[in-house]
Amino acid sequence: MKLECKGISKAYGKKQALAPLELTFTEGIYGLLGPNGAGKTTLMHLLVGLLAPDSGEILADGMEIGKLGATYRAKLGFLPQEPGFYPGFTGEEILRYFAKLKGIHQPQKKIATLLELVNLTDDRKKKVGQYSGGMKRRLGIATALLGDPALLILDEPTAGLDPKERMRFRNIIGQIGFGKIVILATHIVSDVECISDHCILLKEGHCIGADTADALKENIRGKVWNTPSDETEAERYVMEHACANLIKSDTTLMIRSVSDAPPFPHSVAAEPNLEDVYLYYFNQSGRDGESP
Repeated sequence: MKLECKGISKAYGKKQALAPLELTFTEGIYGLLGPNGAGKTTLMHLLVGLLAPDSGEILADGMEIGKLGATYRAKLGFLPQEPGFYPGFTGEEILRYFAKLKGIHQPQKKIATLLELVNLTDDRKKKVGQYSGGMKRRLGIATALLGDPALLILDEPTAGLDPKERMRFRNIIGQIGFGKIVILATHIVSDVECISDHCILLKEGHCIGADTADALKENIRGKVWNTPSDETEAERYVMEHACANLIKSDTTLMIRSVSDAPPFPHSVAAEPNLEDVYLYYFNQSGRDGESP
């Protein structure tokens, strides 16, 4: 499957949520990164057909998705940021309900497999109104996977999950991601770094970067610094600079910072990671240099 965004844009009144975007998705896992208000959710709602673009078009294998209608939706699995479930239904009943909506016949075996996959087998008879936020999120992941979709779009899929559940989710995506287009938006950069083949950086509705995580990290090589420091100097620096954090051990205190130039004469260049990429493109200002 090939999904193409050709000059799509979206505004809400005078607010331009997305500037014209040119993006192409083929098989693989794509991490969508950006701060609140960057346009991530708007882009996802356009891709699933909940919104229509003000300009441009979205093509699935060369056909406009609005014209494909049910044929496109049959290939789609979607987890919204706030999935809404009937609280009086059990988890198992929710999956049966969504299977019916998707036209899946004899779904019992698939539902059992998905409940096991998201660790809800023991809670399948419990009312969803009694589920925790993390359990509802896992149930949402299972509903998105019903029908083995070729296109899977996940908005903040690990929100509300504890570290163990996040690891389970990453393993799930790693298992089912082959042969699919998987697009996920998250504020948890480590999730993207662990499982994504490609990263898309959105800022104020503009795509400011689209490449592999390794390539994006290579772009900021020589802009990430480790600086040994004492506590007073470190706390002052971190308070004044958004692109810095402290790394503490039993014997040392280190400032890790992102800037075009070394912040101190004794700063040492460090190996960049994807969190450094995020800080560089979205949080730099003032004397640390403007974001490109």
